[in-house]
Amino acid sequence: MEYKTQNTIKSFSDLEVWQEAHKLVLLIYKATKDFPKEEVFGLVSQMRRAAVSITSNIAEGFSRYSYKEKINFYSISRGSLTELENQLLISKDVGYINGDNFNIIMEQLIVTHKLLNAFIRSTKLPNSKFQIPNSTKGFTVIELIVSMSLFVIISGIIVGSFITATRTQRAIISLIEARDNMGIAMEQMAREVRLGTNFDVNLSNAIGNGISFYDLNGDQISYIFDENNGVLLRQKNSEAPLPITSNDLTIKNFRSSYISYFGVPRITVSFSVIPKDSNLKDNFSFNIQTTISGRQF
Repeated sequence: MEYKTQNTIKSFSDLEVWQEAHKLVLLIYKATKDFPKEEVFGLVSQMRRAAVSITSNIAEGFSRYSYKEKINFYSISRGSLTELENQLLISKDVGYINGDNFNIIMEQLIVTHKLLNAFIRSTKLPNSKFQIPNSTKGFTVIELIVSMSLFVIISGIIVGSFITATRTQRAIISLIEARDNMGIAMEQMAREVRLGTNFDVNLSNAIGNGISFYDLNGDQISYIFDENNGVLLRQKNSEAPLPITSNDLTIKNFRSSYISYFGVPRITVSFSVIPKDSNLKDNFSFNIQTTISGRQF
C-alpha cells in the first residue's frame, strides 16, 4: 500500500485515503437519492453525515500540527466509517439498497477502511510528517487491542529488568508490531465472519484446520491455520490460500468453536502469537481469544 512522498503531498486531497473515501461519499449520495421520502431526515441524513464526516475529519487532522489532535480526528474518521457500515447493512436489510449496489458500496468501504488503517500506522514511521502516538482499537476488536496495549506496557517493564534499555526498546517495538498485525488480521476476519453464513469450524485439509463460511456473494471463504509454518491463511473458493499474518510472528494453538444464540451465530477463535525477534526471551508469547457474533438471516 503506497502513499505519495512527503514532498508531493501539498493538500489533504493528495492523500490516497481521502481520495478513496471521497469516492465512497459520492456512492452514498447517489444511493440515498432513491430512498423513500420518509427517510430524508432518517437514514438519508444519517448516512450522508457519516460519509462526509470520514473525509472531513481526514482533512481536519491533516491540517493540525499537534499529534494528539491528529490522532483524535483520524480516530473520529474511522468511527464514522464503522457507523456508515452499520447504516448500510440496515438499508440493505429493509430493502432500500439492492444487492448489487450494496456490494459495490461495501467493497469501496472496505478499501477505505484498509487505507485509513494503513495511513494511521504510517504515522508511526520515523520522521513521518503525520506521526501520531500509538493507538489502535479492538477486543471484538476494540477491547482486544486496548487489553493488548496494557499487556505490551507491562511486558516492557518485565523485559526491562532482564536486558539493557536498548534491547528493551527494540523488544517493545516488536511486540507493538505483532499486536498491530494481529489486530488487522482479526479485524479482517471479524468483518467477513459477521456477514457469513453456513459456518464450518471443523474445517480440516492438507494444510491444516480452521473455519469456513459463505459470504454475501456466495463465495466460500476459509481461514486456515498452517501449523507447519505458523501462519494464518485466507482462501476464497478454490483459489490458492494467502497469508494474512506477518512473517515476523508465529501462530500456534489455533482453536475455533461455534454456537447459535437465539439464532445468531457466535464464532470463538483463540490462538497464541510468538513474535520472531532476537531481543525477546525464548518462547515469549501472548494469547488471543475473541468471540465474533454473526448476523441472523
